[in-house]
Amino acid sequence: MKKKISMLLAILMLITIIPTAFADGAKEMKAVKSSQKITLDNEAVEVAAYNIAGSNYLKLRDVAAIMSGKKKQFNIDYNAERKLIVVETGKPYTKLESDLKPIKEASAKAILSEKEIILNGDDEDIDTAFINESNYVKLRDIAKIANFYVGYDEASQTVILKSDEAYLDKDDDKDDDKDDDKDDDDDKEDKKDDDKKDSELSIYDLYEFDGDKENILEDIKENNYTLINLWSTASKESIDELTAIAKLEEEYDDNEDKAGNDRLGVIGIVMDIVPYKEGLSEKEAANRKAAIAKASEALKNAKVDYDNYTLSTEAKEHFDKIAKTYPTSIIVDKTGKVVKTIEGTKGYEELKKIVDIYVILR
Repeated sequence: MKKKISMLLAILMLITIIPTAFADGAKEMKAVKSSQKITLDNEAVEVAAYNIAGSNYLKLRDVAAIMSGKKKQFNIDYNAERKLIVVETGKPYTKLESDLKPIKEASAKAILSEKEIILNGDDEDIDTAFINESNYVKLRDIAKIANFYVGYDEASQTVILKSDEAYLDKDDDKDDDKDDDKDDDDDKEDKKDDDKKDSELSIYDLYEFDGDKENILEDIKENNYTLINLWSTASKESIDELTAIAKLEEEYDDNEDKAGNDRLGVIGIVMDIVPYKEGLSEKEAANRKAAIAKASEALKNAKVDYDNYTLSTEAKEHFDKIAKTYPTSIIVDKTGKVVKTIEGTKGYEELKKIVDIYVILR
């Protein structure tokens, strides 16, 4: 009897120390209660949402409940035999007592994975987040399924839903009109190219600390958005902010959209290191070496894991015009266009709030 009890205890101990195994492709992330307002057809709605790495996740049934009776309504059912959620667009939904309940916790653990559903009779895969025994779905994916409009107003920090407008992919060109006149098309393309040249970030060669050349454009193209931190080793504020930026980069690390693009990348540029060039004087070389050592120590202390670079002479001239103070950060899209300039020291929460505006709903 004692032998059986000992074996049982050993098994129980083994179970407790083995980490939980997730399904293939699943990963654990932190979900934070979203503070953003949501409107439907210009009226405020109370519907709970979690923010996970810049994307809002809601319960399918909650969205079905607020959409019921609208032009883009949809019903939610369950196929017990296949154990799959069934979504039927264009059909009314009967609200359950458990729907539209507020979120009590400020944050929670989320298990992200891809799940199969039945959409209008066809099998479809969607990204889900399993949080507190409930499945949440990315809002933009729900909008795509039910074909309703979703947008974001930066000024009021409000997610905008419209039941009488069709879903518009954020990556699609907002101007869907196609002109059959070739000359008009050429004029539009020429104007687009000119606007792009005027507004995008000028791309220059940068240098790693060891002197290897790197083109910043190659880093930027890999991400939907990139935060470029312009900082100085002589600025205490710059050094203090490194920890917050490192935490932000870790939050978005390996977080990709459906196309496989990283939602956010982070790059650092140390502005007060002598620009790299051939034939540095002995004094310039010594100053450069000392500044690199100081920058390396600051990055190590802040546990920074993203790439930091030094400037060429040409790049310094360009970025000096952007950075009126240190630290200064800019957010650029994958074409290099600057969409936001952030001046002064920001904490993690403030930085994340700013960044989420640009990566939200993607």
